[in-house]
Amino acid sequence: MYLQGSSPAPYIQKMISAAEVYANKVKMEFEDKDPIHCEWVDSYMYLLQQVHHYVEEYHAAGITWNLTGDTPENFADANRSSVTSAKPVSSSSTTSVGGGSSIPSPPPPPPGPSPTLDESTVKHASVAGDMKAVFRSLNIGESVTAGLKKVDQSQMTHMNPGLRGSNMVKDIGSKKIDYPTPTGPTQSSFNKPARTALEGNKWIVENYSDNQSIVISDTSIDQTVYIYGCKNSTIQVKGKVNVVTMDCCTRCGIAVDSVVSTIDIVNSRSFAFQIFQITPIITIDKSEGGQIYLSRESLGVDILTSKSSAINFLFPPAEGTTGDTDFTEIPVPEHFKSNIVSGRIVTMPV
Repeated sequence: MYLQGSSPAPYIQKMISAAEVYANKVKMEFEDKDPIHCEWVDSYMYLLQQVHHYVEEYHAAGITWNLTGDTPENFADANRSSVTSAKPVSSSSTTSVGGGSSIPSPPPPPPGPSPTLDESTVKHASVAGDMKAVFRSLNIGESVTAGLKKVDQSQMTHMNPGLRGSNMVKDIGSKKIDYPTPTGPTQSSFNKPARTALEGNKWIVENYSDNQSIVISDTSIDQTVYIYGCKNSTIQVKGKVNVVTMDCCTRCGIAVDSVVSTIDIVNSRSFAFQIFQITPIITIDKSEGGQIYLSRESLGVDILTSKSSAINFLFPPAEGTTGDTDFTEIPVPEHFKSNIVSGRIVTMPV
C-alpha cells in the first residue's frame, strides 16, 4: 500500500483509521460468538501498525533504491551459479562432510500397527450366542414362567372396570422417588468485573454499574474507545480519539471532546450522548430513548439511524442569538411515506 506517493506513512495511517471502523464492527458482532474473528482483526491491525512504523523509518519519502548495487543480470547469474554448485546429498547410510566427519542416515520407518479384530465378526458371534441362549430358555418347558411376577386381582382390568378408563395399571408395590429439583444459577454468577483498560490502541470500559466518575484522559488520535455493558453510569472521554462505540448500555451518559472518524451507538437504551467539539458521523442501530447533544462545531454531522426509536438531537442556538439560549430539540423521524416516481422509490418523513 506504500508503493505510491511521496509520503506513504501518512497515507498508511489514514488507511489504518479507516480499517478500525470495520474492525470494531467485526469485534462487536463476534465478541461473544466466535473470539477467533476478534483475534484475527487484532493481528491484522497490529500488522498495519508495524508496516506504518517500518515505512516511517526506512521509506519516509517513498521507496528507496540502492544506487550502488549490481545489475539485475549479474545478480541473477550469481544466484544461478550458487544453486548449481551445491552438491546433492548422498542416499547412502552416511554422508561425508568437510574434514571427514559423517552424518548418520535417518532411522528406519516405525513398525506397522498391531493386528486388530474384525468388529463385524465379533458382533456376529455375540448376536449368534445371544440367540442360542434365548432358544435354550424357551425349551425349558413349563418352568419358563417361574420368574414372572404374580398379578394381584386388584390389578386385573377384567375384574376392575374402573381400570379400563386408563391404559395404565398402578403398581402397588413401587415407591415414588422424589428427585431434587435442579436450581439455575443466580444472577450474581453472570456478573463480570468492571474494568477500564488500554489494550493496544483500544480503550475498554465495560460492566460498570452506578458509577458516575469514569474518566478517560490519557488519549490520542489513533485510539478507539469501546464502552460495553454499563448501567446507570457516566463516562467522560477527554481529548481527541478516532472512534467511540457504546454497546449494550442502559441509562448511561457519555461525554466526549472530539472524534475523528465516527460515533457508534448499538443496542442501547435510555442514554445521553454529548459532543463538546466535533464529530463527522454518528450511527445509531437498534437503540431507543436517546438524547444526543451537539455543539456548534458539529452541526454538519452525518446522522445514520436504523431500527431505532425515540432518538432526539439537541443543539445550541446560532452565534449572536439573543434571548432564549436553551438547546433546540428535534426528534429523528420514525414514520415515512414512499412513492414510486419515474421507476424509483422516493421516501419522505411524515
